[in-house]
Amino acid sequence: MRLSWVCWARPIRPMPVAQALDRLEGIPLVLDPVLSSWDGSDLSGPGTLDAICEHLIPKAACITPNSEEAGELSGIEVTDEKSARLAARRILDMGAAAVLIKGGHLSSEAGTVRDVLFLPDGELAFSHERIAGRDPHGTGCILSSAIAAGLALGLDLRDAAGDAISRLQSAMRNALNLGSGKKLLLIPLSPDRDQDRR
Repeated sequence: MRLSWVCWARPIRPMPVAQALDRLEGIPLVLDPVLSSWDGSDLSGPGTLDAICEHLIPKAACITPNSEEAGELSGIEVTDEKSARLAARRILDMGAAAVLIKGGHLSSEAGTVRDVLFLPDGELAFSHERIAGRDPHGTGCILSSAIAAGLALGLDLRDAAGDAISRLQSAMRNALNLGSGKKLLLIPLSPDRDQDRR
């Protein structure tokens, strides 16, 4: 199951959600901690960060922050893979089973993006092409939803993450330009396998 945390104006609201999740034992939770919109607008209300850390992260089979969100959740500024690793370890210490930090906002080798899945017993990096052009809207939502779908189909987390990243890459390559706004992403039925796992 995917949960995206947006527009919670009061700190009391996470508690009923956490209580509802307690009744869904055995269903893996993929947490997409959307703390700001694509234009930089703050979507979190007072107490939201504390509530996510205390009540939701411990329930997550996987949390999928970008570098900025990982920094906000961990209190560590994430500027490269080394600092991403430190932030991920702190989030794992909060109780998450895994942390996938998306590398799209981080500097990397020219033309390459590395998303890294951090686990208590190690990490797995997914390297793929950086797709040039206007950034489409909703990439994080698609990624976390595809991971949740993969888990629901019985994939283990490593395979679900790799499959989701491949599908997102394919969607970005085939995004539609419909005017001057963000591109429209079309979700492929089969993944694009052009990525390197290490």
